Amino acid sequence: MAEFLAKIPLFPVLLTIGTYILGVWVKKKTKLPLFNPILIAVALTIGVLLLTGFDVSAFQFYQRKALFIIYAQIIAPCRFDYCFLA
Repeated sequence: MAEFLAKIPLFPVLLTIGTYILGVWVKKKTKLPLFNPILIAVALTIGVLLLTGFDVSAFQFYQRKALFIIYAQIIAPCRFDYCFLA
């Protein structure tokens, strides 16, 4: 399974965002501070990586590439005197 997931470059980003969205949903349903969305996302991401045997270094590599693209497209234009998004 890890070989199949390694062929999907956006797998780490989709896994991270998906587990965070699931964490937000659980937080809204339970309304307990124990169910923090970030805590749930980290726990589920680690669990999926351990169950599938996905290489953590590959996960970090693809995550960094995707975050660089996101940073360049969204955050970098706001570094000027004015924000292009506003």
